[in-house]
Formats: sequence, structure tokens, C-alpha cells
Amino acid sequence: MKTISTALLDGLAIGDYVILHVGYALAKVDEDEARRTLEMLRESGVQA
Repeated sequence: MKTISTALLDGLAIGDYVILHVGYALAKVDEDEARRTLEMLRESGVQA
């Protein structure tokens, strides 16, 4: 589990998917986009 700041986004709920950068949630994404992003990162060798 990681602790992140959600101060930059409104209306988040537990279970939402977000794009993170240096500990900050920058954007909320839907589940399909989250899955595609994770797959792309894994294919490029990033441990996600």
C-alpha cells in the first residue's frame, strides 16, 4: 500500500483509478484506461 496525496483532484472514492506522479494523484481514469496503461508499462519493462 502507498500513501498518496489526492489534494489536486475532487470527487475521488476508494477504488478509483488515478494517474500518479511523485506521490500525487494527477488524473482520474476509468478501469479500461487503467488496464491499458498498466499493460503498456509492463510491456516496456516498468514494474507496475
